[in-house]
Amino acid sequence: MAVKIVRVADLGTVRLQKRRGTSNLRISVDQKGIIRVGMPTWLPFQSGIDFARSHTDWIEKQRSRQPVVSLLKNGDRIGKNHTLRITYAGDDIKTRITATDVIVTLPDIDIANSDVQAKILAACERALKKEAQILLPQRLAALARQNNYIYNSLHIKKLKTRWGSCSSQQDITLNYFLMQLPWELIDYVLLHELNHTEHMHHQRDFWYALENVLPDCKTRRKALKEYQPTVIRTTL
Repeated sequence: MAVKIVRVADLGTVRLQKRRGTSNLRISVDQKGIIRVGMPTWLPFQSGIDFARSHTDWIEKQRSRQPVVSLLKNGDRIGKNHTLRITYAGDDIKTRITATDVIVTLPDIDIANSDVQAKILAACERALKKEAQILLPQRLAALARQNNYIYNSLHIKKLKTRWGSCSSQQDITLNYFLMQLPWELIDYVLLHELNHTEHMHHQRDFWYALENVLPDCKTRRKALKEYQPTVIRTTL
């Protein structure tokens, strides 16, 4: 498998990757804005570059849909109950989660440093998971009782692309990044997964049943598309 990474004017970084068994050119844009082109082994790399250039408008459209990455900083609101508190002391990066704060102690180092941001991000995710483990089981159980749903178990974890899922055994999995959403959208996701305990598909009767318990589900579903499963920075 041959890989070549190039900088292309007006496009940025393009990662060209030749794959055995691939007969067509394929293009995608990752979360960092890097363009990825999959291509047959027999094509020259220049063909991949030309293919990327021919999709300039599509690439820009995909990039515009991605969340803007900004620095996590002191005072950012994390989830429902936590605030990021950054102080400076000592020689090491230390993090601690309390009931209300994500406390990060830094040495004399630029907060924009990639290692610093990675440690802060990891601490924020721990806080989100802690919140989710406390709040989501209660909310899911309440919605199930109110709407006569029965589920087998609940698991809370980090999901990269989905807000939740429900297995054929009625085991529900929820993304702890849900804690960054407004409660009305959290409820939409929870009711969506509860509805899957009775309808393991997305056919007409699934949406009819969901609309029966959540009349504005279409509006909430549309609003949910504006969010990505990630840490959302909100300054108090």
